[in-house]
Amino acid sequence: MMMDLDSQCREARLAFWAGLLRGVPVDPLEIDREILPLVVDSSQRERIAYILLRAAAAIAQNETAVTVRTLRIAIIYWFSNTSVSSGKDREREVDLSALRLRDIIGLGLTWREAALAFGVNPRDYSAYQRLLRKLRTECAKQWKALFGEEMEQALEGINVGRE
Repeated sequence: MMMDLDSQCREARLAFWAGLLRGVPVDPLEIDREILPLVVDSSQRERIAYILLRAAAAIAQNETAVTVRTLRIAIIYWFSNTSVSSGKDREREVDLSALRLRDIIGLGLTWREAALAFGVNPRDYSAYQRLLRKLRTECAKQWKALFGEEMEQALEGINVGRE
């Protein structure tokens, strides 16, 4: 049974996100080798997901340990809030210290809960805000380098859920 391109992209992205979550170095060029050929002529949504992953990998590779830790907390927060279900999963016990991405998906964790998993001040959102600014800047840089146009122009009219 052959996977469709979107599923193939999604599985490859999840593997890279899982590595970033565990603190494993992820080379943006490896992401390019595995995913770029699949997204070049794909939907805007797939291109955006690819660029976000590539930007996160670049940040993890080039930023301070504090920024990388904040990125790891953000990954827990983001993925725990995707595909959130009716609440049954929320009651299961998950050991966040194991840092397995597939166990985190859908848990609906708050930023506070994700931050506590790393032992940082859960009331300080400033590091998260700095990370979001760095991600926006890096995404724009990556988009321009790979697709040859300004990201803002490419996304005109598309709601990308800005904070």
